[in-house]
Amino acid sequence: LAKAKARANRIKCVNNLKQIGTAMLGFAQDNGERLPWSLTPADQALKFPAGISVSTVFGEKSVKSDLQTVKTLLSPCDAERKAANDTEQLNYMNAGYAAVPNAALSYNLCLGADVGKASTILSSTRNLADLTNLNGNRYVGADEDHANAMTGLNRSQGQFVLGGGDSSKQANDAELTQQVVQHVNSRGGVRIGAPVTVLISP
Repeated sequence: LAKAKARANRIKCVNNLKQIGTAMLGFAQDNGERLPWSLTPADQALKFPAGISVSTVFGEKSVKSDLQTVKTLLSPCDAERKAANDTEQLNYMNAGYAAVPNAALSYNLCLGADVGKASTILSSTRNLADLTNLNGNRYVGADEDHANAMTGLNRSQGQFVLGGGDSSKQANDAELTQQVVQHVNSRGGVRIGAPVTVLISP
């Protein structure tokens, strides 16, 4: 039963990431195919006066409108952050709400993601060994003594969604590494050159 529940939770987590991808794609469609970190400096200052972070991106008005609930930003594999997420649910859809506390979030964002580069990684579960960069990274687990572990995922278990917004999946370390290679080699989109692998994480 425990294994079946863990499998079901990973599937729900993948669905959350797909919804996040859809919300970010909606943002891009409203902003010249640009994700928040690809906006012009003037547009960034207008939409994100407190700067670009996971907290402010997930608190942005149109992103909130698409997500509808802050519960989408909590992985069912991340029981440690459920209480903080539950608290935020009461406030999330308020008009003046502009940032989600890191303690309520299970997912990071990659600053190299681009909706015109479908192979780029847009978002992943937060259980990465390095919270600052995808390159050379791996998923840490509850079966390890690591500060970034999530209670419902073991070593080499994670989930991510790609820049096109509609391709989310369960992954292991080898699949993450392979996707990072494709990420870096992606071309097109609104930014010229190789996409960066820098993360903003809760």
